[in-house]
Amino acid sequence: MTNTMVIKKILPKLLMVLFMILCSTSGQDECVPTSVQHIDILSNTTLVWDLDAFETCHVTNFNVDIWGNGEEEFHLNVTDRFLDVSFLGICELWNFAITPFSYEVSGASSTLSTYVHLPPDADLSLSYVTYSFPSGYISIDWDLTNRSLGDCSLKYRLTLHDEDRDTMEDIYVSNTSINLYDMLPCTQYETLLRAVNMAYPMIGGPLRTMRIRLGARVPNAPTLKALDIQATSFNITVELEGEKNKCPLRTIRVNGGVYFDVSVSLYELESAEFLNVEVKDLLPNRMYFFNVSIKNNGGWSAVTPLAVQTLDFSPNK
Repeated sequence: MTNTMVIKKILPKLLMVLFMILCSTSGQDECVPTSVQHIDILSNTTLVWDLDAFETCHVTNFNVDIWGNGEEEFHLNVTDRFLDVSFLGICELWNFAITPFSYEVSGASSTLSTYVHLPPDADLSLSYVTYSFPSGYISIDWDLTNRSLGDCSLKYRLTLHDEDRDTMEDIYVSNTSINLYDMLPCTQYETLLRAVNMAYPMIGGPLRTMRIRLGARVPNAPTLKALDIQATSFNITVELEGEKNKCPLRTIRVNGGVYFDVSVSLYELESAEFLNVEVKDLLPNRMYFFNVSIKNNGGWSAVTPLAVQTLDFSPNK
């Protein structure tokens, strides 16, 4: 076999291999990466991001452009999907643009504007915690002990523990004060207050705790629930506040002036939602006007005015 024949025989195979290499290189050069996702700054001042979940290109590196409100700018090129940005000012607003590259081909940039969070070792202790009790609510004020680094990534978490019902509620606020409304009178609460660095992972500061027992509040005026009228008596059922006012009940009074005045002791009741009182020895076919009121350890409620017309005969006869 001559050299010419050998060349003619292997030439098509060589051309095919060369074609495949060219196609592979061309496809690689033209692959445009997708924008990066989930840009964030961790609590250790590390800027992180993710590739798109459906990325098909081989992403080789990233341009990271950083600028603030002043004249400072930083332009970096990295191969990892993270960057230590501890050189930036804490609690200053910075802008970040991250551009992915597949060799020489760039994708679209993704941007983030955020503050550099407080570091994990920042002092999160609280001072000057004060409680006051204006009419109808609790007011709590406090301050951060050390404000030298700022408080840009902080929130304050108040945990409210109702010790009587054994329930807990977390409340997050950005300000250094909170007003608590709709608190139950005659109820024991424990408050747990702390500063929380919301950067991931979250870090909580020392707890400041205090127990509060709200004072007594007079009950609301009772509401008529049911009325059973006979010829010489009537039976009245009224609705109370129930769990909304846990102050100990003392007395329910049904006062009809000179015609009747019935009081029932409630000292043995821990709480009640409905109360029933019977008024006897009335005249048949007579209109009676009366007031119903409730007393707890805070005092007497406002009265609820009512009226009944007794029947002109007794259905029991």
